Amino acid sequence: MLYFIYNYDILTCIIFVEGYMGSRQDLEIFIITYNRREKLKKTFEQIFDIASPVREFDIKVIDNASNDGTRELCMEYAERFSNLVYISNNRNIGLSGNIIKPFELASKKWLWVLCDDDDFDWTHWAEIEKALNNDENAIIMAERLTDYKKLTLPVLINEFSFLPAAIYNTKNITSSVMQKMYINAYTLFPHLALVCEVVNQGKKIFVPENIIVKQSFTLEKDNKQHARGANQDLHFRQRRFHLFCGFANSFRMINDRKLRYACCENFMLGYPFNKAMSLFLNHNGLDINNIFDLFCAFSIKQNLIFLLLIMLHILQNILRIDISSERIYIVILKKIKIRINLIRRYKNA
Repeated sequence: MLYFIYNYDILTCIIFVEGYMGSRQDLEIFIITYNRREKLKKTFEQIFDIASPVREFDIKVIDNASNDGTRELCMEYAERFSNLVYISNNRNIGLSGNIIKPFELASKKWLWVLCDDDDFDWTHWAEIEKALNNDENAIIMAERLTDYKKLTLPVLINEFSFLPAAIYNTKNITSSVMQKMYINAYTLFPHLALVCEVVNQGKKIFVPENIIVKQSFTLEKDNKQHARGANQDLHFRQRRFHLFCGFANSFRMINDRKLRYACCENFMLGYPFNKAMSLFLNHNGLDINNIFDLFCAFSIKQNLIFLLLIMLHILQNILRIDISSERIYIVILKKIKIRINLIRRYKNA
């Protein structure tokens, strides 16, 4: 088991073992959904399975005004399981609005917000139970894509962009955090306001050796999922919005610049910075609003690389010049790196 404690420039891993206690009275599970009845049914089947350790926990469904029979499905399961509560929004409040709702309604010590389309493996739930029994934990990780032995704090923060990846200690959901969530709603990752607050305060993040939930999300398939239920009149920031932009703007809530820039180097776990920005430009084009936001989030070196990629994007897509952007990028980046090293040597001389 790992604990990540961040104190500005120090990342500490502490091995910790403790006794086992039940957590049914302390953990509240929310499932957010919209018009995915069949996917939600599959989620119910896993959660209420006889072998599920959470089948008797308090479970609440937040339905974002579905019209595909989701309500009827929830009512059917609520008749069978008295611990299931169905809550429906009067109108669709958007993806971010539905993400924020559980944090606002949470009433127990621990909060776990699930999506309606993920898979679960309860084999190692005991490890989570032990962590739930330690009040010093601020966040307990339930999912990750990165190998356990290769975790770093910037990668860990990126992992938490996936909503069900974290079980939150609700004592950290302050009025200030809630306000930041609402302001950060346009990034599509309002919950990262809480993650950034935990990191800024140097509180414990527990990382189990084994994961519980497996995400079905893929960048190529699901980048536009935020638009479901809002088919027209999207806010101008979201008309050509890309998730990378949401990451970068969320990371700006991290106080330490060094860590913030490191988070931007690990976009979406496995996308190198230059590849991430190329994908962003191919999707976003030259939308000045999102580009300006990214410039504000990046380091000087990252901005130089981003500016170079913008220039290559203009040459390739606007002037229709067929060039190898990857080859030119590598050559110019090497020159930039050489110049940066020369400047550092000059300053240290």
